[in-house]
Amino acid sequence: MAIDKIVLSKYLFQQGQNELSKNTPVSCGLAVSLFQDSVELLARTIAGKCGAKVRKSTPFPELWELMQNAAGNTYKKALPLRYKMSKLNEIRDSFKHSGNLPDVSQSHGFCDDAEEFLREATRRFFDKDFDTISLADLIEDSQVRQVIKEAETSMRRGDFEKCLKECAKADRIASGTVIRIAPELPGSFRHFSSLFDRPKSSFAGSWVHMLDSYLRGLRHFSVAVALKLNLPDHIKFHSMIPDAVRSADGSWQFNIKRPATKSDADFCLKYVTRYALAVQDQFEDLVNLPSAETQ
Repeated sequence: MAIDKIVLSKYLFQQGQNELSKNTPVSCGLAVSLFQDSVELLARTIAGKCGAKVRKSTPFPELWELMQNAAGNTYKKALPLRYKMSKLNEIRDSFKHSGNLPDVSQSHGFCDDAEEFLREATRRFFDKDFDTISLADLIEDSQVRQVIKEAETSMRRGDFEKCLKECAKADRIASGTVIRIAPELPGSFRHFSSLFDRPKSSFAGSWVHMLDSYLRGLRHFSVAVALKLNLPDHIKFHSMIPDAVRSADGSWQFNIKRPATKSDADFCLKYVTRYALAVQDQFEDLVNLPSAETQ
């Protein structure tokens, strides 16, 4: 049960990072709230683990004192970063209860502080590396979950190309529902202009190329909006991962677009996890969307 709450804590933290990346005062306020929520969830989980006398109404700053006298805190371990987390809580309360927007640059500092707390508290009280806590555990589809875990393993081993391949596989598998609702253009469509003479210069050929780009862009936009994902991130992800095709025998073929880097693999791994969770969370809404045939 405790590990589930650590996973949720990490999920809240990464959601905060997503909001922070928008770099607007309101998104930074939401980010600070999510950072504080992730910290408080983990702090209360630790307090419960150690038998501290914590109630639902116990104020956040009091968790540090209660931990000192917790019956199960045999070695009197302290929750880390008390002052910084109290400051984070103050800024969060100011935003949530009074509508005061945090400074954008200051919010990035709170992100670093929250991450430091999560890493140190996870190590100190659970003897676990925060990086090994997998958000894939929140994914209900066992096949998608396993593929993303393989991508995480490849990332830790430094095999960034394999990580991107696993991300591409996870994307294809998780996209089953999405494809039924928003079908992809066949790969042959972009080559349709070859039926025309001088496709690069003819009006008809240029028109087909333009239509292909427009329809693909429109599909990316529709999927991102339907799943409440960041459109630039969605496009960036698909520009990085290799094209993945599954053969009838279950094997996979990949078309590598670019050399794999650590930053690319890290971005794609985090994004495909968010994508799989978004498909899972929005499934009912998606299946109820009218198809193009009913419009």
